[in-house]
Amino acid sequence: MEWSGPPGWGLSVGLTTRPCKKTYVQESNNNKPRTRLGKKTGNWISELKCGTWNIRTLYKPGATVELVGEIERYKMKCVALQEVRLEDAGTTEVSQTTIMNGRSERGHKLGTGFAVHESVIHMIKEFKDVNPRISTLTLKDKNLHIVLINVHAPTEDKVEEKKEEFYDALEEVFDSTVGNIKIVLGDLNAKIGKEKIYHNVAGTHSLHEHSNDNGSRIANFALGKGLIIKSTMFPRKDIYKYTWISPDGRHKNQIDHVLMNNRFRNSITNVRTLRGADADSDHLLVGIWIRVKFKKLYRRKLNTIDRYDIEKLEEVNIQKDYNKRICETLKGQQITNTNDVNDVWIKIRNTVQQTAKITLGTKKNRKKPWFNKICEDAVQRRKIAREEWLKDTYSEERTADFSRRRKEAHNIIRCEKRKYIQNIVKDAEQDFRLNRTRDMYKRVKDIKGDFKKKELFLKDDDGLLITAEKEIAEKWREYFDKLLNCEEPTEKFPFNIENINTQECTYPTLEEIKGQVHRLKNHKSPGEDCVQAELLKKGGEDVIQWIWQVIRIVWTTEKLPDDWKVAVVCPIHKKGDKQDCNNYRGISLLNVAYKIFSNCVLDRIKEKADQIIGHYQGGFRADRSTTDQMFIIRQLYQKSWEFDKEIHTLSVDFKKAYDSIHRESLLNIMKEFHFPQKLVNLVSISVKETSIRVKIGNSITEPATVNSGLRQGDSLSPILFNVVLEKVIREMKIGPNNGIRLQNTSIGILAYADDIVLMEESQDSLKSLFSKLHKAASKVGLCVNEGKTEYMFLSRRELPFCQSIKIDHFKFKRVKQFKYLGSFLTEKNNVTIEIAARIQAGNRCYYGLTKLLSSRTISRRMKERLYTSLIRPVVLYGSETWPI
Repeated sequence: MEWSGPPGWGLSVGLTTRPCKKTYVQESNNNKPRTRLGKKTGNWISELKCGTWNIRTLYKPGATVELVGEIERYKMKCVALQEVRLEDAGTTEVSQTTIMNGRSERGHKLGTGFAVHESVIHMIKEFKDVNPRISTLTLKDKNLHIVLINVHAPTEDKVEEKKEEFYDALEEVFDSTVGNIKIVLGDLNAKIGKEKIYHNVAGTHSLHEHSNDNGSRIANFALGKGLIIKSTMFPRKDIYKYTWISPDGRHKNQIDHVLMNNRFRNSITNVRTLRGADADSDHLLVGIWIRVKFKKLYRRKLNTIDRYDIEKLEEVNIQKDYNKRICETLKGQQITNTNDVNDVWIKIRNTVQQTAKITLGTKKNRKKPWFNKICEDAVQRRKIAREEWLKDTYSEERTADFSRRRKEAHNIIRCEKRKYIQNIVKDAEQDFRLNRTRDMYKRVKDIKGDFKKKELFLKDDDGLLITAEKEIAEKWREYFDKLLNCEEPTEKFPFNIENINTQECTYPTLEEIKGQVHRLKNHKSPGEDCVQAELLKKGGEDVIQWIWQVIRIVWTTEKLPDDWKVAVVCPIHKKGDKQDCNNYRGISLLNVAYKIFSNCVLDRIKEKADQIIGHYQGGFRADRSTTDQMFIIRQLYQKSWEFDKEIHTLSVDFKKAYDSIHRESLLNIMKEFHFPQKLVNLVSISVKETSIRVKIGNSITEPATVNSGLRQGDSLSPILFNVVLEKVIREMKIGPNNGIRLQNTSIGILAYADDIVLMEESQDSLKSLFSKLHKAASKVGLCVNEGKTEYMFLSRRELPFCQSIKIDHFKFKRVKQFKYLGSFLTEKNNVTIEIAARIQAGNRCYYGLTKLLSSRTISRRMKERLYTSLIRPVVLYGSETWPI
């Protein structure tokens, strides 16, 4: 019998479909609202745990370690810090946290910054240090930009002008900052009351009933900027509201606050005080939970360089084992008559690397942290006492106990650091007695405290931060690729080379290679292959035999092994913003075996080059130094001053002098100067088809090809530059009437490598001389740096001071003094400024060594050594040239 349907079915008007028996109707997935988060893969984080904390200081011993320990214990991702008190702005990496701090006022006062966990480093778009009281951090999640404005407001008792100045700066920063979500957080020293006039910006859950002056100011600021004070909007006990406790425990205030745009008010889901966090501050850590969406960080390791533990070779047994293994491995391989230089080189390279790895291992950081278990136990006792004190801050007994534990921890930490330094001093004294000079000076450097923060991040062309390791590496590669590849000169010298010098240059003998190997300096950083000079020196006769074979093949075939063409470039900060690549110069690390080859070529070039290069050049020449050049120019100034003659001086600076030399012009110049063709060919393979890899920390980038300039770090480069400059000087055709005329000669140009000074008795003559230099130098790729080239006029007469001098299309600044080879020259021929600069430099060096010179652990003889080697040379530099 057919089922007739449920009771009452079919009684209504109209036809309806008969329902099926035992059919369950389920809601369709298509009818559900769209989920914005999509499928949960575990790659996204939906909440950011932030905070704000006035930590009082990071300048005292152990403060940074304690701070990072507490932040990581509470799993905070980003914490705004006030009163950092570090004069040197920059970034510091401790454990898994990076501290980005701005500058402080003189005397280690104020200073703000951020502590950022490594998992959210990739979110950082920009960090800006506005002033010692304000800094900003811009984070980028999937859809929005979050701007954290970290502030430290003046206290309630500060004068009106200070407060007005602060809020004017805050308003300017707030208005100029671009971001979707703007959060103002930090120590505002403001009590926010429950007045009805502020009900639009403040909640009803503030700790205080009435606002103070700072509270009224911040509330009015919030009203004007469309902000709300989120720290007053969450109901909870009073113990989770106050953020500051007086030292006696009797006064508690809520003066650290969090403000944000009213539009995104639901983005902050919670604000509360985390009472358990302890960094020995009277302020409490304020936790802030922000609803965001960002991807988890997955670190991709770059290619790394591991250095071998060369110091183990000083042990006789290990040295014998290393030598024995090398010999056994190489004896099993025959030196064939192949002309493939790569095959022969790879065999010796792999043998040295594998043997070093087995016998020596890789170098590890043996420096023990001074913040040891004793310090940790003292801090833990202080934390326990603090927890008991927080339970009853009015208890005199608990207050006294907490105060005692604080002092105890502070004294223990300082004592342990003092012991650590004393141990280094004792080791330095021991090294001095055992004549281990290098180790002694290394320890002296550690004690001097010349630590400079290494910048972990870079800025892109738009001024935004690059935080991802891969992107930082690519930025460095692009920068040096652009820096080292210069444009070809539009006009070149017309070379007419008819007579080529076909003089035979035999390849080096085995004895010569032995001498070159032992000439290599120890303790120098290796190239890409990590093979240091010590590994070749201690390898024995077999290693030298194989290296000689490689160089013989290179000499014959005129082809370099691929490894020899690669240089590892290390960025070294000069001055200015550490996050700007333009403020860095590169130091190149070349293959050690290539250095042996280039030294052999240099020995054959040097004799011919010395015959060619004029006396004006003092750089990288035997029996010549900076003192000789300074003596010449000071004597010219002195005699001209005595006889009332004028000297017009132009200190010329070239942009990227060594890196901009046109390589084809260099080779043609060598041919024109009749260098043997064999040496020209060997120089050609040394400078052509080269590449670089930038070293960042312990990682290296992908290679970049270099098509111009001389190789930095190559022993051939200085002498080759002098040869090119000689061609430029000859093309200038300087006559006997040019320059400062003496009895039988005249001096118009002085040079020490690329530091060039032009001198004439009239301004017109100087302009003519510079025009000749610029025209000739541009034909080999050299370009004058207008910003660093300076003009000075020496005269007894008082003349109107003009700001600049115009020569061709250049405009050079006129100065009253300039520094030449580290020594000051003045327009009045006065050495007072130079002497004052030497004394100041000596004082800086002395104060850096105060800990050592005042130590009773160090012997008098060692102090004398430090004085004669570190202080006296600084004070007396160039004193031989001073007029009496």
